Amino acid sequence: MEEKNPKVFISYSHDSKEHLNRVLGLSNKLRSEGIDCILDQYEDSPPEGWPKWMDRNVDDSDFLLVVCTEKYYKRVKGKDENGRGTKWECTLIYQQLYNADSYNVKFIPILFGDGKFQHIPEPLQGATYYNVDDDESYEKLYRRLRGVSVEKPELGKLRELPVKERKTFFVSGLIEQYQWDKANWKGGMGYLHSQNGDLPPVLVLFFEDIEYGKIIFANFIALVGKEDKSERIRISIVEGEAPNQDNGYFVTIGENPKATGNLISSFDEAETIQYFAINQRFHRIFVDTKS
Repeated sequence: MEEKNPKVFISYSHDSKEHLNRVLGLSNKLRSEGIDCILDQYEDSPPEGWPKWMDRNVDDSDFLLVVCTEKYYKRVKGKDENGRGTKWECTLIYQQLYNADSYNVKFIPILFGDGKFQHIPEPLQGATYYNVDDDESYEKLYRRLRGVSVEKPELGKLRELPVKERKTFFVSGLIEQYQWDKANWKGGMGYLHSQNGDLPPVLVLFFEDIEYGKIIFANFIALVGKEDKSERIRISIVEGEAPNQDNGYFVTIGENPKATGNLISSFDEAETIQYFAINQRFHRIFVDTKS
């Protein structure tokens, strides 16, 4: 069966002689490629008069190309007293869109290379527009006028997905026991504070292996930053007597479960984590009461 030549009407404004020539060149190119373009420049004076000629061709065309320029837009918006033909054609376009409840398969906005999107009339801004000075864009327009689109492949079967393994346990790495064992936290503890109260207090820990001590604090910085804004690190001092222990107190270094829970909730896999565990280190600091 022989393919039907699409019939296309071109609506534009007579901006300048150069613009008329550009529109004529576009129409001639489309006609040379089998698109039956209707253009006022091909007519001297239609017998039924220009208003009826425009009305008939807007109705009869398969597609209507709207050449959008600043002058076209101003005439459509009533901001230019000239261009009755443009205003009449646009009224016909608007009415057809209104009658179709804004369903548009016919009216296609186009631009030349110096055209701007904002000069497309608002009712057509939601439609695909084409820059006919761009070869790729022109080709897409031509294929659309021909009714040729990218072939959609047949819908395949849904592929099976592996069952997502549910991770039920998360162990926090804030306190790495191996590092603390190597550092060997022992002996006393220091506490420094600003006399004026303008600086945060400083807790001093004594490690037998200073290099592993540095690793411990580097790990803290990597996980919570130089300033623990989430208050994830928790340090507790527990006073009181302990069975079979000399006088002193316990220092416990661990983490705030609530802050760690908030952190876990931000993970992509948060929904797969049912439980989490946190590590702590504690040390008995002895107090010499004899001296």
